Amino acid sequence: MKVWKLNLAALVKRVHANELYIGSGLGTQITSTAAELNERDGAPAGTVGFAVAGGAQNVAVVTATVKDAAGVAMTRPVLCHVWLSDSATGEGLASQPDAISVSTGTSFAVLTANKAVLAQTNASGVLGISVTDAAQTAMTICVQPVGTHIPSVGSIATGDYTD
Repeated sequence: MKVWKLNLAALVKRVHANELYIGSGLGTQITSTAAELNERDGAPAGTVGFAVAGGAQNVAVVTATVKDAAGVAMTRPVLCHVWLSDSATGEGLASQPDAISVSTGTSFAVLTANKAVLAQTNASGVLGISVTDAAQTAMTICVQPVGTHIPSVGSIATGDYTD
């Protein structure tokens, strides 16, 4: 694998009078506004915060909060793929769960029975997911906002279920 080292001083030729130039020779002036450079603020960044609590018997309730590029909870609904996995990295589907359901937000489609759904958060970027498992198996919950490339993963431990 080749590692490229960029010489920033060579790329950014001059900065003066609140103007930025980049490139070779005299450089090309960057004319983007701060808002344009920060356009990912307010857009799902793919980071998701997780909290897990017990629900009804044999149920673990996961609260997933989708955040923007600035790490702030979204202020509008976000469409997400949600699945349960036996892998800590979220690879593949879990073998054990009896059911997965959306308790906060909206479930649009079951992708794989008892294991994966397509769901939308509420207007605050929050998704409530109830996982039912009579065996109270430890597993990983994965939430990937549509349009992002890497899922966020959270853990459901055996002690997170209500007896």
